[in-house]
Amino acid sequence: MGIFRKTIELCPHCKEPLVWTFINPGCEWYCINCKSEFPMFCDSISIEEYDEDFKYYEIKQRIYKNIFKAIEKDLVPKRCYKHKCKRCEGHNEYHFQHLSDLEKLKDKVSRDILKKIRFNKR
Repeated sequence: MGIFRKTIELCPHCKEPLVWTFINPGCEWYCINCKSEFPMFCDSISIEEYDEDFKYYEIKQRIYKNIFKAIEKDLVPKRCYKHKCKRCEGHNEYHFQHLSDLEKLKDKVSRDILKKIRFNKR
């Protein structure tokens, strides 16, 4: 058995921690800082737990995850069916294709907030 090492994935563009999400199809990694999206197996930079900067990035990643978690609840993934939605039941169309006015507003506001978030370098 191999030894499991804790790692943090960093954006190859701005070197900020990436957040794991399913809000955009085919892009499981998202950079809150530069708004880049990456597929699951991308050319991200991995920082391992024995790296001297690991603690710094671990704290930063926790902050990013908390910010994202607060916004994510109102984001609607582009390719997803919603549980207990009559129109999603037959899997004929994704929930994003028939959002209520309130869901559209919440999704738009959340995406606008994500676009405006920017972090300073250390």
